[in-house]
Amino acid sequence: MRLAALTVIAAMGAACTSSQSRSSSATSVAPSGSSASATPTLRPVPSTAVPAPQQGNLRSDVPSRAVRTLAPVPLSSAASFNNSVSAKLQGVRRTQVTARLPGEISGAALSVTVSFTNRARSAVSMVNVVVNVTDGAGVPQVLVESASTRVNGKLSPGSSKSGTYLFSLSKGFDNPATVGVSYSTAAPVILFVGKV
Repeated sequence: MRLAALTVIAAMGAACTSSQSRSSSATSVAPSGSSASATPTLRPVPSTAVPAPQQGNLRSDVPSRAVRTLAPVPLSSAASFNNSVSAKLQGVRRTQVTARLPGEISGAALSVTVSFTNRARSAVSMVNVVVNVTDGAGVPQVLVESASTRVNGKLSPGSSKSGTYLFSLSKGFDNPATVGVSYSTAAPVILFVGKV
């Protein structure tokens, strides 16, 4: 009886030792090439200096620039902007137009072709060209943007450039028509006046 008890105790001790050995082996295995003590290196993010925002005042008045207009000239005349740039209406005629964009109106229209000539020694910007039409009562006619070919780009010395602008005519359109032409806020507006 005593011998059997000793045998059981010995077997239990051997099993416990074997279990501890397997547990120790499992915990001691680490993936190759890794280090538990490795710490990622943080690199500073480059910064760009940003200017401080400027103070604004909603109550401040922005100085306005008065629009200068020259004395009206006939539709068939050429006129200077009081400098080396001049404008002339190559054609002013009634026509029909088809609306293609929202807000445009199909029907009776006025086609205005404007030609600019630069006699200066340097190129002149044409990106700010504005053409408008009013009738005898001062009612503005609406530009049909999709049917118009605007003057743009730069006008080289000694050269000319033209564009065609179409305006929907109001139902109560009354003569004479006034065509206002400008190419720069620093230059005056030329007024061409006549029957169309």
